Amino acid sequence: MKKKIIFFLDTLYVNGKKNAGMPSVSNLLKKATQNDQFEVHLITREDKKNLSDLSKANIQIFSLQKNIFKNKYLAFAYGIFLFILANLEYFKYVCALLKKCPNDNFIIYSTVDYVLTSNLLRIFYKKRVKIVMRMYGILGLDIITSLAGRMKNYKSYYSFVSKFDYYVITNDGTGGDKAGDYFNIPRNRVKFWVNGTDKCLKKINIKEQFSDDLVLFCASRFNNYKRVERIILACKELDIPIKLVIAGDGELNDYYRSLAGENTVFLGMLTNEETLDFIFTCDLFISMYDLSNIGNPILQALSFGKPIITYNSGNTANFLKPFGENVVLIPHCDDEEIIVKNLRESIIDLYHNPLKRQIMAKNTKAIVADLINSWDERLDMEIDFLKDVYLGFDSEK
Repeated sequence: MKKKIIFFLDTLYVNGKKNAGMPSVSNLLKKATQNDQFEVHLITREDKKNLSDLSKANIQIFSLQKNIFKNKYLAFAYGIFLFILANLEYFKYVCALLKKCPNDNFIIYSTVDYVLTSNLLRIFYKKRVKIVMRMYGILGLDIITSLAGRMKNYKSYYSFVSKFDYYVITNDGTGGDKAGDYFNIPRNRVKFWVNGTDKCLKKINIKEQFSDDLVLFCASRFNNYKRVERIILACKELDIPIKLVIAGDGELNDYYRSLAGENTVFLGMLTNEETLDFIFTCDLFISMYDLSNIGNPILQALSFGKPIITYNSGNTANFLKPFGENVVLIPHCDDEEIIVKNLRESIIDLYHNPLKRQIMAKNTKAIVADLINSWDERLDMEIDFLKDVYLGFDSEK
């Protein structure tokens, strides 16, 4: 008999563009549907056109009502109301599914948007479900230290205090392990994994477009804590032949474009494959996030042996410690002008030192092989974990 698993995944891709961002969940879902041991059900709000390669999965698409309020307090309150309403609708659907299969057990693989549904299923179907809460990271440890932080991130907070059967938390430097410890989640129930890396397809060569310049590349969503403006401002005043190439999109798109100088090029949102090619063929990769810089783009840059400049936020310094001086780490600072100044000086230094860039690249590539798994290896770990979770039902009989 196949192992039944219900994936609660709000979206699979960034900004509705297929194969853009979020490879940890989209690739896991594909891998699970291709595994003959699983019967996969997907509950999502992803656009139907992006789900064509999941033909083996049983898919139910829900729509979400838009928040009608502009006042932030009313919008917050109404957002909670919509969250509860949507989760009750999901719960009703899953109850009907469980009723059709009265003798079967289910793994519920949930993200924080479905935490209320997961709790209701645990209450009403305790012996038939095991809940795996999937968290990509957390938006700061203020969910531990402040009431305001807990209210703002109420879905993550509720997910931790619920103490589900298991947690899979991305080790992206944002402190998910510390939050788990704080809420007394036993370590043996938490999988704290670094994301994986892919090989590039080598279909695009960024140097063919900007052959005479030192090409700096940044891949990011355009929101407040990604701090792409630091990179734009640092490059704007440079009088050396560099080209800053930025891949991404989001709410700050117009603002970032208004800041940029003539040496900056915006590519918009790329697919994961396109992003890999640009990282692989650039001269220098830069990431200046506020919460942490251990995201997918920098892992890829490390695996490709790219010289990297990044900002010391979250657990970035500890994660990059094995790389030593092969990664340029901009010191944490409360003064934005100093951060931009330090970044600009680091870019100038590496521009004038091609041998230093070459040594950094060579050493980084040698170190990374022992530290970061390929995506295939990383996803196989999670598939094996889900099989073990399902075995728990047999041990309880």
